[in-house]
Amino acid sequence: MCFIKQFNGAIYEKRVLNNLQQLAGAVVLATLAENIQAGSPAAGDVGIGSQAPVFSARTLEGKVFNLADYKGNKPVYLKFWATWCSYCKAEMPHLNSIKERYGDDIQVVAINVAMNDSVANIDHFFQGQGYRIPTIFDTGGELTKRYGVVGTPSCIN
Repeated sequence: MCFIKQFNGAIYEKRVLNNLQQLAGAVVLATLAENIQAGSPAAGDVGIGSQAPVFSARTLEGKVFNLADYKGNKPVYLKFWATWCSYCKAEMPHLNSIKERYGDDIQVVAINVAMNDSVANIDHFFQGQGYRIPTIFDTGGELTKRYGVVGTPSCIN
């Protein structure tokens, strides 16, 4: 990046970074699609009227989220996303608003697909925007595969 900055200035560097982020997103989406086509455990099993695969995971705040705890009690809104996904970033204010406004009636959980991303990126993004959405970092992509997610943003509710 220093080479680009030296010869073309910061504006060009920003464009290159944006293009690289989009390319990284395309590579991740292709990888997600390959996982589904390869017959990941629950590929295609999640749909309208079907039961969501039950899971338990620790949020970035250290709390245990167990989907089974909400069965019959409270609707759950799962948002699969990544910090490099511009559409995901555009949806986050809405997701945060749902959590703030309906948090007593709906459990909102953001699940970061953890491909080409990091907890540090999530923390930086959330702190910069003031978001307080419970977030799971899907290391290894187990939840992403189980829910048949092939692109971001994706939601399950």
